[in-house]
Amino acid sequence: MQITKSVNWALTAPEQGHFQFWVYVYGTSEPTSASIILTNDKAYKNNFTANYGGDFKFNLRPGWNLITLDPTDWITGAGAPSWQKPIKGIRITIKGGGANSYSFDQMISGAGLVP
Repeated sequence: MQITKSVNWALTAPEQGHFQFWVYVYGTSEPTSASIILTNDKAYKNNFTANYGGDFKFNLRPGWNLITLDPTDWITGAGAPSWQKPIKGIRITIKGGGANSYSFDQMISGAGLVP
């Protein structure tokens, strides 16, 4: 399963790298891999990546899982991505896991920051 969405997010300094969203897992199988990619260009040549297992995990299968990512969860996936440039796209990929289906909801930036 892969979801790709064009966006135009100009993140302020405190928001950069802080994201939170919900994922509903309908089945009970563990994915074999998953990733979230944030890119500075529509060709995905300059991007940050967070990988399933180390950076986030679906502990409730079935059920809603709250995923919280901070700047240390992101690695350079390709090129020279920058938090100072607008994020132009997001791509979520989930592989394996048998016949699982997934729903995504309420992605916000700046999650977990103390005002």
